[in-house]
Amino acid sequence: MAKRQSSIKRVTQETNINLILNLDGSGKLEINTGIKMLDHLLSQTAKHGRFDLKLKASGDDEHHVTKTSPSVWSSFE
Repeated sequence: MAKRQSSIKRVTQETNINLILNLDGSGKLEINTGIKMLDHLLSQTAKHGRFDLKLKASGDDEHHVTKTSPSVWSSFE
């Protein structure tokens, strides 16, 4: 079976996001968005979904980071 993993780097004027996702992982996490609640939500999603997620996101304000971080997931369709 082919590996179901990918990595994305997205840099815009507002945000800088690096994401590595392994859908066949075991729930290993390394998440740092600088927003505790967003980190918690993404951590719980990966933990209970049993996939590995490494995400580092920064931006000019919390709104842009919160809006852009989850939208990167659409690239895995």
